[in-house]
Formats: sequence, structure tokens, C-alpha cells
Amino acid sequence: MEAGVGQLIIHCGFDDEELRAITKSASRRNDDRLIFTSQETAIFLKDQNIQLLNWKQFRAMQNR
Repeated sequence: MEAGVGQLIIHCGFDDEELRAITKSASRRNDDRLIFTSQETAIFLKDQNIQLLNWKQFRAMQNR
């Protein structure tokens, strides 16, 4: 990716009975949760100088 602000939307969750009752993507959501809460991912993001923003911060940058 080029330098600047990018957007990646993930829907993390726990692969449990409740989530499986409402979506067929419970397993993928669990995998996303595991990836984006791992120490390895945190180290990679830091090494790549990638700063995470929450949705509110991201929207505020769009309004500048």
C-alpha cells in the first residue's frame, strides 16, 4: 500500500453457538480475532510503522 490512510474492516468474534446462530462466518470472524490480537501482528504493525485507528478517529480524518 502507498503511504497514507487506508481502511480495513474486520468483524471479529468468538466462534460460539451465539455467533453461529446469526452468521455463517463465525469461524472466519474467530480467525480474524486471533490474527488481530496476536503479538506477532502487533510486532509486524509496529515494524511497518502502521498506526491503528478506531472508527471514530478514521471518520474524523475524512472530515478534514
